[in-house]
Amino acid sequence: MRRRWIYVFLLALPLVGWILHLGEFIYPLRSLYSDLTISHLPNLLFLRRALLEWGQVPLWSNTILSGYPFVANPLSGLWYPPGWLAILLPQPLGLNLVLLVHVLWGGWGMFRFLESRGLRPQACWLGALTFLLMPKLMAHLAAGHVTLVYALSWTPWLLWAERRRFAGGSADRLLPGWILTAIVLADLRWAAYAVLLWGGYTLALRHGVSKRHWFSSLLGTAGLLLMALLLAAPLLLPFGEYVGLSTRQALTPEESFTLSLPPEKLLGLLIPDFNGYAEWIVYPGAWALLSWVYHAATPDLRRRNWPWMVLVVLGLVYALGSAVPYLELLAKLPGWGLMRVPSRAVFLSGIGLAVLAADSVQRLMDDQAEIPFPDPFFFMTPVIGFVVLLSWGMRQMGQELPTNFVWAAVALLVCGGLVFARQRRWLPAFAWSVLLSVVCAVDLAGVMLQSVQFRSPAQVYGEGGQVAKFLAGQSSGLFRVYSPSYAVSQQAAARWGLEFASGIDPLQLTGYANFMAQASGVPIRGYDVTLPPLQGETVADSNRGIAPDLDLLGLLNVRYLVLNEDLKLDGVELVQRWGETRVYQNQRGLPRAWVQDPMAIVGTGVLSEAEVRWTPNRVTVWADGPGLLVLSEIAYPGWRVWVDGQQVEAQSPAGILRGVMLTSGRHEVRWSFSPLTVWLGLGIGLLTALSAVVWQIKHRKGSVDGNKTRTPLGV
Repeated sequence: MRRRWIYVFLLALPLVGWILHLGEFIYPLRSLYSDLTISHLPNLLFLRRALLEWGQVPLWSNTILSGYPFVANPLSGLWYPPGWLAILLPQPLGLNLVLLVHVLWGGWGMFRFLESRGLRPQACWLGALTFLLMPKLMAHLAAGHVTLVYALSWTPWLLWAERRRFAGGSADRLLPGWILTAIVLADLRWAAYAVLLWGGYTLALRHGVSKRHWFSSLLGTAGLLLMALLLAAPLLLPFGEYVGLSTRQALTPEESFTLSLPPEKLLGLLIPDFNGYAEWIVYPGAWALLSWVYHAATPDLRRRNWPWMVLVVLGLVYALGSAVPYLELLAKLPGWGLMRVPSRAVFLSGIGLAVLAADSVQRLMDDQAEIPFPDPFFFMTPVIGFVVLLSWGMRQMGQELPTNFVWAAVALLVCGGLVFARQRRWLPAFAWSVLLSVVCAVDLAGVMLQSVQFRSPAQVYGEGGQVAKFLAGQSSGLFRVYSPSYAVSQQAAARWGLEFASGIDPLQLTGYANFMAQASGVPIRGYDVTLPPLQGETVADSNRGIAPDLDLLGLLNVRYLVLNEDLKLDGVELVQRWGETRVYQNQRGLPRAWVQDPMAIVGTGVLSEAEVRWTPNRVTVWADGPGLLVLSEIAYPGWRVWVDGQQVEAQSPAGILRGVMLTSGRHEVRWSFSPLTVWLGLGIGLLTALSAVVWQIKHRKGSVDGNKTRTPLGV
């Protein structure tokens, strides 16, 4: 056990460049945007505030889009308990530590999986390093795709658990179900790929077993999948309800494949892109790439590991998405069209290459292994030669030789040279493995450090922070802010407790999006993660010259507009200015709640303003009737209303707000958010968890099935 922990330490060493910056936010190189600070950090700050200030686990959030079901949004992290650990520490240290632990956990899971296949520790470590420092994984980490990193870190453990189920006793049979649950709760989008990977691995493991065992195993796999879905019901049921009401459910096949991998980006398999878009990063590392070639050229390795070789190819083919004829038809499958971003299938290729990298080391360390004919190195030379000649040709043409071309040429030459030297036994096995490990660590860690930047909290919170601080100091009660060019960042707004009518999130209620199209004056042209959609050459220039409807924004309790241009409209007053940023007060903005003539148009015929006390799960209003009480909060299934302690029927003024009729006199009106899908999901999840624990305790002493001890195909 002590020796294993040495390898954990060695896995952490190449990450020292990141570890030294845990007090800063990691960003893609030359980019000012990261989903970590746009979405995950604000969600975490809101969760902490709800726990400390209101004493509630928030089911509803008021931060963006005039409010949305926090409990149903997978990006909230509400149903993934390990992510809550980040609350205990200041940011970004908390998030960085949780992410670091997950990355190491994923690397260690790959080590244990490869170890379970009978590989040497050196081979396991190099395969784990190939997964842990996969440039695509590091690029998504820098891009702030937090939930994706969480889910990916559990994927090697899913493969490890499946091997345990295949070769172990009854107590191991539920392991894949528990781990798959963690993946589903972490990131639903990656869970779909994880299920396909797990299903394929299950079939490969059982190749050659009797039909009876094969069929019973298939039923067991289906049962485990059902178990994971039931355990994740607290997220899945509210999410399903939310998606059905969102713009996401209207995705066309073309929109689902918008972020397909451009075919020209396949050159990135050979040459790293230090400043590339995370979704299009495909570089696996020089050793991983050559390992695939080595397997293809070595007959016995090819026969043993062809499923992993096929996985690499299939991942890349699917990632090409719309570039592959008829592949978009998959988007018409029920549920699959919600996925988007087919380029993330490259992670499947990365997992396959990590296995091949480890098996190649295992084979080359074997002193008894003979060099196949023809020599595998012969098949590596075209790959190495292409990159070297391409770099030389660029230099000869008088062009400045990019660093990434030099990097790729050197890495491939060194790795190829090590293969050549080891095949001829010029280096002892252990010394060779150490040298190769150092080369791979430098290659992968170097690509990571040259592809990211680190930004201080002052820089990150400073993006509109001065404006956010100013607005937070206004004594105008509850109000919302509208910014069509996102002049105030969502992280700055979250830090100062502001509420936005606009916002950035993949899930948006269809009714609200349509209302905002009228209120903002920015038309909706298909699916977009921003509301209003960004229209302009740069974010700062977005939606210039488009005049909003102040009355409609007023219905949303928008008291302030933050723009990067002069706004010449009746009904606004310039109250502050910083450089190009202007803050206008909407003089037509309505309070958070008011009582009006029920026969008048919503927002007109206002009789009185109501007093509001807001918390995430309960809103209490004191108002004087008679009339229609309008609460400028978004109507959504699960919100119920009581007037003076009696539950009454709610109305939906303007089609998106909440309202209720009042009789004469002073009334206490209470809205409570208690969705049936949440409680039903919790009941199903807890009952399933209890049943699984009881079953596991009962079968803890299960015997090993002797018919399941061999592992065919080297999988």
